[in-house]
Amino acid sequence: MATKQHCVFVCAAFFTLATHIATANYTADWAVEINEGGEGMAHTIARLYGFRNLGKIGGLENVYHFEKISPLNDTQRAESDLGRHLCSEPSVVLAEQQFQEEREVKSLPSSSGIHQPEGSHNFSVSIERAWNQSLSGCNVSVAVVDDLIEVNHTDLRSNFAPNISYDAFHRMGLVYEREQRYTKQGTTCSRIIASSSPMANESCVLGIAYKSNFGALRIFGYDKENTKRYATDITEAIALSYKREIIDIYSNCWGAPDTGADVSGPKTITRRILADGVTEV
Repeated sequence: MATKQHCVFVCAAFFTLATHIATANYTADWAVEINEGGEGMAHTIARLYGFRNLGKIGGLENVYHFEKISPLNDTQRAESDLGRHLCSEPSVVLAEQQFQEEREVKSLPSSSGIHQPEGSHNFSVSIERAWNQSLSGCNVSVAVVDDLIEVNHTDLRSNFAPNISYDAFHRMGLVYEREQRYTKQGTTCSRIIASSSPMANESCVLGIAYKSNFGALRIFGYDKENTKRYATDITEAIALSYKREIIDIYSNCWGAPDTGADVSGPKTITRRILADGVTEV
């Protein structure tokens, strides 16, 4: 009984908040937690309410990714009635419809010591001392969580690891696209981390962990004007838990827009994924 009261409260709180987010763009995706019956119950509930069960989210035991079948149009709306119906199921303890949250990339300030002028071969951030201790990223796997990354860049291709790369936004294997507008940030971050030996590339750029393997995890979509990045709670959760038994470091140079007035952080499922990664792996 206590569990069901908690579910109703979570759903009601979510949808009350949603009504005040006039600019929210909702999707056909839902995060649904089912506390009994396992995969079989998840499939049954999904079919009953017109969803497709896409499976568990990350390593979370009872949280499933539901996708509404045959949305009426490209622009989704908040479906509070559907959420309440889902929560009326005895085994459902959480149901959250996803919405697009604006994200922006975070660039390092020029005073950070990371960036060097073109043609400069000076070392920075005391990295030479680490290299002298044989700390060069050997046997370390780094996932760059960002936008499309130019994985065939001459500085990167020798260290690129397809087995730890994934397009979490489209839920598919990574597809390389040469779109400089979309690849600059992720490519820059990847080069800072994993540019290979200057003898092996054309740019004479050496990354901080130049012997590491790096993967590309895409999480962003774009609005219809292709001007703003966005992600959902589920997308972020999938990326930040992808192949976590193999990946040692997830590099993130992005976040919510900084307005000086709004405070935003990881949402429900991503927070649980992060906590689970710390305690269970």
